[in-house]
Amino acid sequence: MSMTHLYQPLMIKTILESKDNAATREDIARSFVHAEGYLEYYIDRVSVHPHKTLIKHKIVTYDRKTKSYTLQIDGDLTASQKNRLVELCKLRQQEFEDKNYKILDKRTKRTDIGHREYDVYAKSKGTCVSCGAKSTDVPLDIDHIIPVSMGGSNNLDNLQALLQMQSPKT
Repeated sequence: MSMTHLYQPLMIKTILESKDNAATREDIARSFVHAEGYLEYYIDRVSVHPHKTLIKHKIVTYDRKTKSYTLQIDGDLTASQKNRLVELCKLRQQEFEDKNYKILDKRTKRTDIGHREYDVYAKSKGTCVSCGAKSTDVPLDIDHIIPVSMGGSNNLDNLQALLQMQSPKT
């Protein structure tokens, strides 16, 4: 099984779960990974792996104007049909993860920029430790629990994911 076997069901699931049955590359990329440090990488991956195959087989279309993907389905799906398709996508994802856990484990231990952020987001399950906001809904920052200036370290145990502070508009 290749990574395409994981990307395709995730892309379809993301489109099915969207409000208007359309999803942007960023929406789809967020379903691949919950760590902001890898978001740009996965936005690029969306246009390579699942995009080409699903468009070739006429499963999705890409609208350049809205920059979003939609499923090519005749008529509307009922809620139960949508739920069944989402469950099938989740099952396919689980099958892939069960067979390829070593590949996925290597990806979570990457040594390039962003690996520490990934570990922090993974530790907090992509949520702000203070308010519970999800990284898929709002930007999160990595912050020290004990500041370095007060003797804190850069170890994973001393880092946490927090809601990104917005500077006041002047």
